[in-house]
Amino acid sequence: MHSYESIIVFRPDLAAEEIDKLIAKFEKMITSSNGEVLHADKWGLKKTAFQVKKYRDGFFVYLNFKTAPEIVNNIKKAYQVTDGIIRSITTKVRKPRRIKPKKEKVKVAPAASTEPKVEG
Repeated sequence: MHSYESIIVFRPDLAAEEIDKLIAKFEKMITSSNGEVLHADKWGLKKTAFQVKKYRDGFFVYLNFKTAPEIVNNIKKAYQVTDGIIRSITTKVRKPRRIKPKKEKVKVAPAASTEPKVEG
């Protein structure tokens, strides 16, 4: 299973109960296919950067979940055919690359000799 995250923008005129029902529907789609919803967060009503389907505002919801790759296409299609959704995006979460720290070059001072200096 891979990790995915979705940002869903609902119509601003939807009631809170309708949004909750739709979120529960998508969570059920994920869990019924042996997936797992890791995090669901309602960001609330926000202005969009541009007009989307004649709306300047939208109710934003963030979903973070794990599921099989085949199921993601079904979820995306469900987003597209749901009337209350004006925009959505789903991306695969990649593991952050581990950056190895650069080894610092340590300058070694010349070793002091232990032989006594002979003065002339």
